[in-house]
Amino acid sequence: MSGCECRELKRVTAGAGLSAHDYARGHLRVLVADVEQWESLYGCPETGRLWKLYFEQPERYGARWPQLVQVPSEEAAREFGWSPTPDERLSVIRAAQRPGQPRDQQSQTCNCRNLKRVIKGPDKYADGHLRVLAYNSDLWETLLGCPETGRLWKRYKVFPEYHGGGWSVLVQVTPREAAREFGWSPAPDERLLSIRAAPDSRPGIPLSVLGSG
Repeated sequence: MSGCECRELKRVTAGAGLSAHDYARGHLRVLVADVEQWESLYGCPETGRLWKLYFEQPERYGARWPQLVQVPSEEAAREFGWSPTPDERLSVIRAAQRPGQPRDQQSQTCNCRNLKRVIKGPDKYADGHLRVLAYNSDLWETLLGCPETGRLWKRYKVFPEYHGGGWSVLVQVTPREAAREFGWSPAPDERLLSIRAAPDSRPGIPLSVLGSG
């Protein structure tokens, strides 16, 4: 099933000849994928409609019962952090990946212009795409940069004292915040070059190794 029915459909489930997987893979584009939570955000390249693919009872063997439902832009921003402007939404969807692209390539895809925070799989996005600029082991905080756009990100831990180190949060920050919190303040025309020269994202690199700009 590859034709566009996004204006008529609100939900695609098993039965009636419809397959959530087939419709997503045959027609939609991947915007945000979270393998760990079994949830993905898709977009229609013809209408700009947004879809969420998830699984009922994913803990069961085989992850059965895929569900594909349309979601409003507000829900996409709240659940996935995906929030381009209305004027940019359709062009962003059309430029996104088709389902079935290898996972290692998906993790490298830049979505920094469309995200203000990464809710689904923040560590995977950071480790697959961003560069480490500064690290504060006392506060469990890392400053990261996008080598394509120059956008700056802060990764920090919620309840780091918990077993396993808590969970990660990844949010965009301004250059002023980066300078105030991490002491990272290259000149605007040098920012992108500094990011591209930095190491790939990996936790545990001390500030003394990275430098503070």
